[in-house]
Amino acid sequence: MFIGVDIGGSSSRVALFVSPAKPKIIKRIQFRNSGNYSKDFENLCEAIAKLTSKKIEGIGVGVAGMLNLAKTSLKLSPNLLGWSRKPLQKDLARKFRCEVILENDATVASLGEALFGESRGKDFLFVIWGSGIGGSFVSFENEKKKPKLENFEIGHQLLDARGGKCGCGKRGCLEVFCGGKGISKHYKKEAKNLNEKEWKEVCANFAKGLQKVIEARQPSLIVFGGGIACKQNKRVKQIAKLLPTKIKITKLKENVGLVGSLGLFRKIR
Repeated sequence: MFIGVDIGGSSSRVALFVSPAKPKIIKRIQFRNSGNYSKDFENLCEAIAKLTSKKIEGIGVGVAGMLNLAKTSLKLSPNLLGWSRKPLQKDLARKFRCEVILENDATVASLGEALFGESRGKDFLFVIWGSGIGGSFVSFENEKKKPKLENFEIGHQLLDARGGKCGCGKRGCLEVFCGGKGISKHYKKEAKNLNEKEWKEVCANFAKGLQKVIEARQPSLIVFGGGIACKQNKRVKQIAKLLPTKIKITKLKENVGLVGSLGLFRKIR
């Protein structure tokens, strides 16, 4: 049995799979993150234990933030500050006595789309739009048709230096204006409660940020995933109307990170 874990800025999802060759989710559990590593790690372990009592062969984890070079812990995560420098990979391996692979959540989600989604075999930019904003470029340049993944911190590009301070330490990042937590801080309400005028502002800002990426890298396709993108299809369409590049939402919806975490094992085998 294999476990897929998708740790976002606000909540975590955990799923059970039979093998890397079968991306069908057998069971799934979701819980809110507290930001306290010890408490969240305990909840994560309890969720995994509830999913199966059988031997676990591997746990794939996508986590929001920048990893250390060894990919054993978070080096920095604006939305999971309490998790920084905590030995997540080693703690999970010690607890469940199996192989654990840790990777950035946007990279993992892009792998899910590349291996199991509608965009497999295509080059594209994957954008996660949830509590924060992340991205990953996917290309199929190599002969074996294995996807090449390049993490890209799209949410931490400068949009307006006059903007508020971001969790990464800089001011005026795209994430400050358009990420879920940034929206809550700026508008004093959750994204789902924004009015049309406020959404128009958010979408225009997001389009400005993406336009910079399009000009620099010229992706032929942009695929959106993440909590806000999957729940606010209309807003992704608003952004698409402001840009020259084809944009769509992953049909794997919010499971894209879970199947991507399973794909971490398929990719290395």
